[in-house]
Amino acid sequence: MHRYSFLAFVLLLNPLFLLAQSATNWPDKPEHTALLEGKVNIYSNALNQDFIQALYLGDYLNADIKEGVDLQSRNYLFAETRMGLGIEVKTRLKEGSRFRNIFGMRIFNQQFIHANFNADSYQLLFFGNTLFQSEDAYLNKLEYNDMHYSGLQLFYGKEWINGQHRHTLLSRPSLLIGHSYQRLFFDSGKLYTALFGEFLNLEANYTYQEVNPNNTFSINGLGAGIDLIYQYKNDEQDWSISAGLEDLGMIRWMNQAESVSKDTSLWLQGAVSDLFPEFNFENGDDFIYSELSRDLYYDALQDDQFYSLTPARIHLQFHKKWFDQELETGFHYTHLLIDPTVFMIQANVRYQIMPFWKLGLEPGLLAGNRFYFQISSDFKIWNELALRLHYGDFNTFIQPANSYTQQARVALHFSW
Repeated sequence: MHRYSFLAFVLLLNPLFLLAQSATNWPDKPEHTALLEGKVNIYSNALNQDFIQALYLGDYLNADIKEGVDLQSRNYLFAETRMGLGIEVKTRLKEGSRFRNIFGMRIFNQQFIHANFNADSYQLLFFGNTLFQSEDAYLNKLEYNDMHYSGLQLFYGKEWINGQHRHTLLSRPSLLIGHSYQRLFFDSGKLYTALFGEFLNLEANYTYQEVNPNNTFSINGLGAGIDLIYQYKNDEQDWSISAGLEDLGMIRWMNQAESVSKDTSLWLQGAVSDLFPEFNFENGDDFIYSELSRDLYYDALQDDQFYSLTPARIHLQFHKKWFDQELETGFHYTHLLIDPTVFMIQANVRYQIMPFWKLGLEPGLLAGNRFYFQISSDFKIWNELALRLHYGDFNTFIQPANSYTQQARVALHFSW
């Protein structure tokens, strides 16, 4: 990341499209499974797909796109990507025993972005400080997180079988390897622009941390994490329910780690711009911008070691099969712990259209007020080898200005 892009870095939306992942579904499997998958999820209660796609494709953000977002008093962005390869094995049920063991392992690579921002922060970045002449632009509780890490995950669990009832408890501890990390948090902050930009005054209490901002795959931190999952399944009535705590972990950043924490006030000879901080460099405004960024974090960064939390979430899922498994219904609830305002409620209906093809329709609500619509397809390639495809928000194709999520999942699933 370019260190002189301070206020652009405040939101730093451009890389968000590299990211994301949906909550893990309990796979429908016989005894043993192998899974290769990639997931991408992006959620926002304010930034619609018109805006997101324009940034992703590098298109010009015209006034209609910038004004088309639906800013709230508190706005968030969560985006995540995950690639993984894993295997899970169940031991044979011994004669007279009701218990069997579950073993497995998985390797994965994950990156996520999470941001909270208010309307002033958005207006300042995309419309400039011209709108704030003789006014304060407030940056209170502005937060941006960007983390990239890999992991080795081991599985161990127990399955208890009592007639038609199955109880499964699974733990998945992980060794985490941190690659890069950036965090900006304003506990409080405001930027005052005098009339005609005569001067700027910034008051801020903030923390900035960075590790390997070029985002290479070097080892810069170590940590641990764990997933805990419980499932109950009724074989006779063909339904199941599961609950889990996933991605609970912490990384200690040790190499290439720098940070700064300040409670400061800066006064600068000012300027106004319609796209802050892209000043008119030919008029010497680059001095203003470089001085601002240098005083706030460029010269202030110091070597440090610190901890960060992974994006833990809880989920609850119900699943029911009908008509000799031709029809499946269910619902899924996911709640992000690092930001309690981010939660999803999703229903699903899947039907076996052909012996080798299941089609699913999955409507849902993001944070209780943003509707999205996902489509899934399962294709049986050969015997127990299946390809699973998920895409959403399908509403993107119909009304992108009213779509606030983007989801995609591709999985190759083998059972034996």
